[in-house]
Amino acid sequence: MAVSLVGIFIPIFLYDLGHSLLAIFLFYVTYFIARAVLHVPTAFIVARFGPKHTILYSFGLLLLSSLAFMTLPEYSWPLWLLATLYAASNTLFFTAYHVDFSKVKHSNHGGKETGFANIVQRVGGAVGPLVGGIIATIFGPQYIFVAMTAMLLVGIIPLITSGEAVKTRQKIRFRNLRLSAVKRDILSYAGITITHQLSVTIWPLYLALFALGTNVYLELGTLSSVGFLVSIFTAFAIGKLVDKRRGRELLHISLISDMFIQFSKPFVNSLPFAFVVNTAGESSAIAMRIAYQKGMYDAADDLPGNRIIYISVMEAWGALIKSLSWVLLIAVGVLFSFEIALIVGFFLAGLANLLTMTEKFRGL
Repeated sequence: MAVSLVGIFIPIFLYDLGHSLLAIFLFYVTYFIARAVLHVPTAFIVARFGPKHTILYSFGLLLLSSLAFMTLPEYSWPLWLLATLYAASNTLFFTAYHVDFSKVKHSNHGGKETGFANIVQRVGGAVGPLVGGIIATIFGPQYIFVAMTAMLLVGIIPLITSGEAVKTRQKIRFRNLRLSAVKRDILSYAGITITHQLSVTIWPLYLALFALGTNVYLELGTLSSVGFLVSIFTAFAIGKLVDKRRGRELLHISLISDMFIQFSKPFVNSLPFAFVVNTAGESSAIAMRIAYQKGMYDAADDLPGNRIIYISVMEAWGALIKSLSWVLLIAVGVLFSFEIALIVGFFLAGLANLLTMTEKFRGL
């Protein structure tokens, strides 16, 4: 909920402060390059201290980045600094989260458990954008970072009251992971991460600049919240289907569906149209995520002693590919226009689903 309070609003917040679309695109290039680099030391941090302590450290960095965003109008911090802080917090969090969940989930009903985890995330994701939109509309966009800080402090409580599920003080070596064993996983992960990241970033930016009216923060928050609510009702059923060995079938259907949804986004020119596309997109996204995560977590189980390395390599590769996709969009923006670059981003997100279809997870 804390992260979703601000996530979709960051590019619009930067744009409202007078930063150009080029500067915003460069912000994301920096963000993902930083993540690609930081996943290697993060793997050693997770191995040494455990995922729950690592998540706790990520909250500390997220608090710092929240304060930096909050004071940006007064101090004009360089965007590369904000991007690097935000990247460091997210790198610590997502590496630790995936390691932890892949360890504690049950192999026979991991789909149902992944579905339940996504329901919990979606509840926070549904409330966060709406609350963030209301706060930004009434008090000003910088105050959503104040609310985020308060939420993070609450989120620390379960971390400090529970133990580690993964062995600490581990010795890891990246050379123990053979590329031949994970090259297909890396290829498919590049696809799903490109699709997800471009969807959650350029979609709200495109709506704010070219499709919605004046109450952008409130309208975007409402759209995101409704989309998340719809996906909640489908998540648990999808998880059970995945456990019945229908994960690959479900994944491919949702990937094809999402491709057409991405291709339709450039034609959205009104709030009702955006509502339909966004709701359909969230339903496809939750199916893709649950099925793919189940396969990836089972793959981590098949690499005893290399779980942390596997997750870190997947995340680092995904971040590198996403940084390259933003470089491509910058090139399109400079050569043509940044509106065209956003449209190209939708088609890139749709076509990336073809890469995801190359997966061969045994757990699906």
